[in-house]
Amino acid sequence: MKNKIEKVMVTGGLGFIGSHFVELLIAHGYQVMTFDNISYAADQSFLRSIEKSKLHNFVRGDVRDEIKIKQALEEFRPNYVVNFAAESHVDNSLREPKLFCDVNFMGAATLLDEIRKITPKVGSTNFVKFVQIGTDEVYGSRKVTEVADPQTLLSPSNVYSASKAAADLLALSYFKTYEIPIVVTRACNNYGPRQHTEKFIPTILKAIKNNKTIPLYGSGDQMRQWIHVLDHAAAIFEIMLHGAPGTIFNVGDENYISNLELAKKICGLYDAIYNNPLGTSENLIRHVDDRLGHDFGYSISSDDTRSQLSWSPKISFEKGLSNLVATTFVTRST
Repeated sequence: MKNKIEKVMVTGGLGFIGSHFVELLIAHGYQVMTFDNISYAADQSFLRSIEKSKLHNFVRGDVRDEIKIKQALEEFRPNYVVNFAAESHVDNSLREPKLFCDVNFMGAATLLDEIRKITPKVGSTNFVKFVQIGTDEVYGSRKVTEVADPQTLLSPSNVYSASKAAADLLALSYFKTYEIPIVVTRACNNYGPRQHTEKFIPTILKAIKNNKTIPLYGSGDQMRQWIHVLDHAAAIFEIMLHGAPGTIFNVGDENYISNLELAKKICGLYDAIYNNPLGTSENLIRHVDDRLGHDFGYSISSDDTRSQLSWSPKISFEKGLSNLVATTFVTRST
């Protein structure tokens, strides 16, 4: 039991992954400030379960707003800042590349520099530990056998991943230059409750629910690695507390599957749950023109994270995906 309640500022805490992390912090007794600009991908209802908690407060603001960030840091005085705030939909980055550079890089830059300004002299125990939430996409397109570890050369393929890679490197430079305790995380594809419908799995679920076409880029042979959002949140919690400053932590599970096979699996789960003839939902799948610069695959090793921290994934892909499909359609009329 902690003698003093520690404080965590979570930027982007109304998003898919961030909201699950905020709930986890509250469950562990931390004082939390959720800082979010409530963009289209955020939802205040995600934190309805803790809206009456005295441990939580919400501040609306943009991570690029120096004045608002400065005010939040000075008034809240967090022990940790965990940065989830980002534009993350690759399709959108193809249309608005400058926005992604601005939010993902300059947002991180604003946070880091305001933290630098309130950082005490080296040797003090009052540092703010900063966690930069990244993505496996910074390593570029890889085969399943071409596993990336934290020392792997970065090779981003699109503006989204390039902007995230730049933010990672900037954060690590603040550790080296100013000795601010900073850690970087890079996770594989997440799935689970609350994910925005622009993402792959929710797109499939929405199409099935509305009996609409399921769009599949190109051949659908692209390989992805998946982790449940609750397992990811648990990893970030351990990294925040125990991750050595200046370290990069990959966060992944060993769930490799092609986009086509995943779409078929989800369709099969739905048909089984609702006693549809086998293949009914699968007939909704349609191949469409591939996305510009579409990475064939991602593959990361989280061995270092598992060996250095007391963390490993707990939710099997089969169980997690089955529960997601079942709960998505709980309001389905019979």
